[in-house]
Amino acid sequence: MKQKPLLDIGLLQVFVVLGVLVFFSCPGFAGVSSIYKWKDEQGKVHFTDDPLKIPRQYRSDPNLEKIRGLRPSKPGSKKTTARAGADNTAKDQDEPGEKTDESDKENKEKQLADMQAALNFLKSDVQRYKKYDDFVPQHRHAVVLRDEIVNGIPAKEALAKKLGKSDSALLKQVSDYLKTSLQKDYEAKKREHPRRLIFISERTRLNGEQSIKSSLIKKLSAQLASAPDKTSQKAKPQKAQTPPEPAKDLEQDASNTTRKYGGY
Repeated sequence: MKQKPLLDIGLLQVFVVLGVLVFFSCPGFAGVSSIYKWKDEQGKVHFTDDPLKIPRQYRSDPNLEKIRGLRPSKPGSKKTTARAGADNTAKDQDEPGEKTDESDKENKEKQLADMQAALNFLKSDVQRYKKYDDFVPQHRHAVVLRDEIVNGIPAKEALAKKLGKSDSALLKQVSDYLKTSLQKDYEAKKREHPRRLIFISERTRLNGEQSIKSSLIKKLSAQLASAPDKTSQKAKPQKAQTPPEPAKDLEQDASNTTRKYGGY
C-alpha cells in the first residue's frame, strides 16, 4: 500500500516530461534554439530556454540535458534561394527573346528607312545630270558640270558610308556603286580648268551610270513595295463631299425683290 503513491508520482513525472517535450516541439517554439532540462534534489524535472535561470549547482551536473528545438526556414535558406534562382532563370530566359524581337524590328525599320533614303538620292541624282544631255559642249558648260559634280560629293559620301554598315545585300550594292562613282568625282574635282572635251567625257561617264541607277531604283522600289509596313498602310477611302445645295432662300428673296420693284 505504501508503494502505490510512489508509483503514481513516477507515472506523473513521466507524463509531465512527455507533455513538456510535446509542448516545446510545437511550431510555436520552432524558433527556440535550445531547451535545458534538469532534476532537482526532490526529483522534480525543470525546463528552461535561458541558461542563466538554471541554478548554479545544476549547471555542471552531468545529468543536465540540452534539447535543441526546431528552427524555421529562413528567407535565405537553400530551398528559398533555389526557388528564387529558378524564377530568375525563367525571367532571364524570357527577356532575351523579347529583346531579340525588338532589335529585329528596329533593324528592319532602319533598313526600310535606309532604302527610302537611297531611293530618293538616286532619283534626284538622275534628274541632276539629265539636263546636261541638251548642253552644247563648251568650256563654260564644262565648268558648270564640274561644279555640279563637286557639290554632290558630300551627300554621296555620307550615304555611301551609312549604307556600307547595313546587313542588307541590296544596300551594300548601292554603297559599292556610290564609292566607285566617288572615285570619278574626285578626279573631276581636281580639274581646275575643264575643257570642252572634258565635258564630253564626263557627260558620257554620267550617262553610263544612269543605267546602273535605274536598275538600283527598280530593286529598291520593289523591296519597299513588298515591305509589310508599306503594304499594310493602305489609303483610307475619303468620303465624297456632297455638293452644297443652292441657296433657295437667296433666289426667293431676289424674285420677291424683282416683283416688288417691277424688274431691273
